[in-house]
This record gives sequence, structure tokens and C-alpha cells, in this order.
Amino acid sequence: MTAVETTTFQSVDFCNLATVKAEIDATVSTSANDTQILRGISDVSAMMTRYLGFHTLIGVRTEVYVLRHGKRMLTLDARPVPASPGITSLKIAQHPDDLASVTQIDSRDYVVRREAGAIKFSRRMYPSTAYVEVTYSGGLAANADDMEDNYPELARACSSQVRYMIQRRDSLGGNVKSIAGNSTQFMSQYKLLHSVTSVLDALRRQPI
Repeated sequence: MTAVETTTFQSVDFCNLATVKAEIDATVSTSANDTQILRGISDVSAMMTRYLGFHTLIGVRTEVYVLRHGKRMLTLDARPVPASPGITSLKIAQHPDDLASVTQIDSRDYVVRREAGAIKFSRRMYPSTAYVEVTYSGGLAANADDMEDNYPELARACSSQVRYMIQRRDSLGGNVKSIAGNSTQFMSQYKLLHSVTSVLDALRRQPI
């Protein structure tokens, strides 16, 4: 379950301009098209982030989650969670308005599954449905360079999706009629390639 306030997952660019330009036709990979290609990278990265189901941009966040009665596992909206700074505050209360006044949970009462971006409590923390406030750092990368260094398979997947988008620029259902012009883009009409989703599935958020 996502945080109470989450409506959109924050995305980082999954690949660099140079990576995409190295894979596309020379007539398209001119500097005149850089802005359009960069927009494509950002749009595709956002699509991939939505598919993954968590924030891919590294950042420090304070989020509130609903912990259902009897549940001991909580999945965060960003992953992985590094050892430092990791989780800096964790509170639980019956009502969200009480979170500001309760004390933090002792770190001995939970375990952080860093790669999965999850918290497992050592015991039932509340006799009924409760609210958990957590301040933590998490995400895949801070920028495209970090993504390409640490998750090269995701960077390659992004690049191939952008290349596919560009190759279809004159086709129906995804009109980028002139990549150097001012044509309207309808990115929602492009679906992620099977080869891309196959890569993403290894990291995709699963309900607990």
C-alpha cells in the first residue's frame, strides 16, 4: 500500500542523451533534436517508474502509511533504503493527528529490508489499524549518470524504449511527426515494450 499522501511517484531519468543518440539514426541524432530526445527520456522514465510502483529518484521523504490490523510488514514508496541515513524516524499512532506527539519506535522493534524497501515489525505494534509515519532515504538514483552506473540494465531498457518511440514518430497512435518540430506528443499511446517490462518485473513493487 502506498503512503497516504502519494499521488505520483518521483522519477529520475533512466538514461543519458548520449546513450540514446548512439543507438538512433544519424539523421535524428543531431543537436537540433536534443530537446525532443531529452523529453522522450523523461517521459519514458516516468512510464517505467509508474510501472515499477515506487519513487526511483533518491530523496529523503516523510510519509504516512496505514498499517492494517494484524499486519507486521510495511512496504515503503521508495527503494532501496541505504544503511545511511536510512530510516531516521519511525512513529505509530491510532490516529494521524497523534503522530506529532508520540515517541519514536525503538529500532530493536523492527527490521529494514533495504533492497525491498520494506519494514518488518518484530511484533504487532498496535491492537487495531494504525498510522505509521516514517522519515527515510530511498530511491534508485539521483541522476541519469548514477542510474547508468548502478542499474545498466534499466538504462538500456529506457534507451531501447526511447528508440522505439522515435522510430514510430510517423506512425498512427503515437504522433511525433517531426521530432525537430512542434508536433503534439501523446506518450500515453505508447506502451512499454515487452523487453522493457521483462527487465522491470525483477524490481517491480509487489503487494505484501
